[in-house]
Amino acid sequence: MQKIIIHMLLNSEEETVYEHIKQILKNQTAIEIQDLSFSPMRPYAKIADYAELAISLRIQEERLEDLKTFLASYWQGEDAEDIETDQIMADLFDSHVYYMNLQVL
Repeated sequence: MQKIIIHMLLNSEEETVYEHIKQILKNQTAIEIQDLSFSPMRPYAKIADYAELAISLRIQEERLEDLKTFLASYWQGEDAEDIETDQIMADLFDSHVYYMNLQVL
């Protein structure tokens, strides 16, 4: 099992958006996500009306590519265990997600 941390930036501070993102990830049973946990959403200080949160989960190593493909169509980074993407580079799993950083611990 690999532990994954995702830092996510949303283009909304609405609680309904946060709950929607949580439901989407909770419903991804095909990827076999385990120990899914969400930090509270908080305002993002650098951009008005944006919010940030952290997500932690555990996943089988062979499911990592499935998770990455589900979350975004493109990832970049020099280290395959610390990658990022955003709305400009990729198609993301939800239009409210502006940026993601994925770390494999």
